[in-house]
Amino acid sequence: MSEDDRAVKAARAKAMLKKRQQKKSVGGGALASPPPSRLSTPAPHESAPLTGDTKNDVADLFTPADSDANWIDSLPRAEVPQSTPSGTLSTPPPTQASTSPHKAPEHAIASAFQLKKLEEERSALQLRLQQEEHRTQDALRRVEVAIQETRETGNERLVEELDDQRRIANSHKEEAKKLSDQLGAARAEIQNLHVKEAESTRRWNEQDENHQQTIAFLVSEKTSLLASVTRLEQLEIETQEKGELLEAERNRSQSLDARVQDLESSSSQLNKQLQETLIRERELAEKSRDQERELQLLNASLEEVRSASEQHQQRVRELEEQIESDDRAERLEESLKNTQDRAEELEFQLSKLKQTLASITHEKDEIQSQLQLQIDGEAEWRAKHATLEEQHSSIQAHLHSASQDRDALLEERASLQSQVDFNQSAIKQLQQKLGEVASELSSSDRTLQNAHSDLRVAIRRAEEAERTQKDLQTEGTRLMQSLDEMRPKFVELASTKMELMEQIDKLEHEKNSRDTFIAKLELALGEATEREAEAAKAQKDTNSVQEKDKVSLQQTVAELQQGYAELQDELESSQAAVLSLEGDRTQLRQIEARQLEIIDRLSTESHQHSQAMSHLESELRSHRNHDEEHRAFIEQTNYELEALRAELSAKDDEIEHLRTASSSDEAAPRSLDDEMLGALKVQHTMDLSTAQSKIRNLETAVYEAQAKSHNLQKQVGILEDQLAQQRSASRATSRAFSPGAPGARPASRSLNPIDSRRGSFTHKPSNLVPPSSRTVFDVGLSPETRHKRQVSLSMLKARIDSEVAASAGGHPLSRQLSPVPQENEGMSVRRVHTPSSHAEHMHRRPQFMDESHIFWCHSCRGELIIL
Repeated sequence: MSEDDRAVKAARAKAMLKKRQQKKSVGGGALASPPPSRLSTPAPHESAPLTGDTKNDVADLFTPADSDANWIDSLPRAEVPQSTPSGTLSTPPPTQASTSPHKAPEHAIASAFQLKKLEEERSALQLRLQQEEHRTQDALRRVEVAIQETRETGNERLVEELDDQRRIANSHKEEAKKLSDQLGAARAEIQNLHVKEAESTRRWNEQDENHQQTIAFLVSEKTSLLASVTRLEQLEIETQEKGELLEAERNRSQSLDARVQDLESSSSQLNKQLQETLIRERELAEKSRDQERELQLLNASLEEVRSASEQHQQRVRELEEQIESDDRAERLEESLKNTQDRAEELEFQLSKLKQTLASITHEKDEIQSQLQLQIDGEAEWRAKHATLEEQHSSIQAHLHSASQDRDALLEERASLQSQVDFNQSAIKQLQQKLGEVASELSSSDRTLQNAHSDLRVAIRRAEEAERTQKDLQTEGTRLMQSLDEMRPKFVELASTKMELMEQIDKLEHEKNSRDTFIAKLELALGEATEREAEAAKAQKDTNSVQEKDKVSLQQTVAELQQGYAELQDELESSQAAVLSLEGDRTQLRQIEARQLEIIDRLSTESHQHSQAMSHLESELRSHRNHDEEHRAFIEQTNYELEALRAELSAKDDEIEHLRTASSSDEAAPRSLDDEMLGALKVQHTMDLSTAQSKIRNLETAVYEAQAKSHNLQKQVGILEDQLAQQRSASRATSRAFSPGAPGARPASRSLNPIDSRRGSFTHKPSNLVPPSSRTVFDVGLSPETRHKRQVSLSMLKARIDSEVAASAGGHPLSRQLSPVPQENEGMSVRRVHTPSSHAEHMHRRPQFMDESHIFWCHSCRGELIIL
């Protein structure tokens, strides 16, 4: 049956009731006049046409319409009879007979009005029940969505429950339709209810009792719902606390992640620093090995020089014996004394060299011990590095597992947070629904109270209107039937409420399971925090170990710097020895000049030729012994010694041949002497050219040694800068270790503050060039250029002072003797014939742009400064 048909039937029933009521009112007015008690009755309104009623909505059946109120107001009110005895009535019996049929329909109309109110209340309750059902359906749908997100296994059950509820709702709707039909029939047959009014009085009492029971049941349900609301509020508070705890754990995990990243970055920096220190240690070990090799070469050269000096001494002794056997011994006594003095000087120099050799060997042993200590320290560092790498790998694996656990916990927390948010929204909706239900219950209580009062009035009227009871009995029976039909609806409502309670219990059970799951997550978080604490402790241990390693590294670097300082001292001592050798070279050149004068004197006498030749050879041998002390010409000296031995043997043969020739033929000694002198001069020039080439080679070797020392000093400065960077990095990474002030230098640097070459690497030019010593030209220059200028000027001043001192004393320095160019070697034979030109060559001033005016600056990064 469609809704339009139902609306049409309901409108027809209303029209029929109105017509009957109008007929009754018209009939009563024709029989008798209205009683004096009733002043006036409102005229009945005209009934609306049926075409307009058919367009009404179905909801008009369950809501009080204006037309209903109009026709209910148009009904006459029933007068309550006075409680007087029957014998004391003042009105005549005809009037009673005329008013009794009028009172009966009025009472019926009042009861019908009350029934209408009850039906309207029932329709309102049904609408509320339907609204509750819709709300419960909405809540169940939301619960179904939450359960589908969290538990996929319970989807089918929820779908079945929802289908059952939908079926129940459909059945409720069908029943409501049936009730509407029944109400239409009840409205059509409302006059038959007057017959059963006697029974209705009895059943009204029963209905009151039932209403009271339902009110008590609703009150109990209200208390249970309030208790459930309080429980839900407590659960919401607990979920908020759990959410705050989860937020705190999330912040803590983020801080721990940041700390882990910082630790990883610090460990990577420490690994890089360790690798750099290992590379530096290797470079230092290679440099120390190179220096050991150089020392070994120097020792070998010294031994060869000793052996060569012993051989030359033996040769000198032999020559002295030969000279003593000759008649010219008296004339060469002075030369022998000079040679003896020179030999004593050479012996003194040899003793000095022995002392220097002993000191060098001692220093070599110390350097070897230091190198061994460094090698041991390097092995320990490698072992520590391996252990640190293992710890780093284990920590990384632990961090990886911790990050995975954290990600899983974050995912679980996100799912729980979504569940909590959904539950909170559902709880809020349920609270709203509970508030609405409470308000509806209060309104229903009020309506029930009003209904009770109306029922009491109706009962009184029913007791007083005995004549109208027979007419209302039929209506009462039908009303009771309708009420009997309404009772299962109340039962169904109670069953739906029980189902809602069961669903609430299910939600509470799910919440308890969620609380247990949250507790498990909290335990897992506690374990994760304990693991992170253990990882932090392990990281602290590694940091302490790394700090100890840094301290030991700094100690080793300080020791290395001390070793470098000692090596630099050795280099300075070797440079001083080179300077002393240069002085010996100048003395040798002076001796060579004297020997040239002796050769000029020997040109007049042939018997002095052999002695001058032996003296010249001894001087040349001594010069070669001095020149052979350098490490770059050890192999050449061996070949030269062999050549000299062959020449000596040849010259001995020539001397013997000349002696025999002088004894046999005295007529022409002059030509032989000239030839021998020419040969000696040629040989002497050749020896001078070789000596000059050796001097150049020695100067280049000294220059290379200075360059090596400069490179070593540069490397020491670079190592100091890197050490300062490491200290700054360690100062930034670890707060427990404080290396000191930023401008402080290592301990090895402060051991010898007088050393200007090492002081140039401190990058403090104010120590070398005080502010008060600046000139006008230094104002616009940078500190580096001012430092270069100051170093160059100081070195130029020292050289000028040394040259002035050498020219005043008559002994030029080794730097004044610039190396002979290669293009002049071919002209050496002609220059030997003129001793004055040779002396001028020996005593000339140094030229500009030669090697004696080229210096190295220790802070200039390998640039040449030419003065």
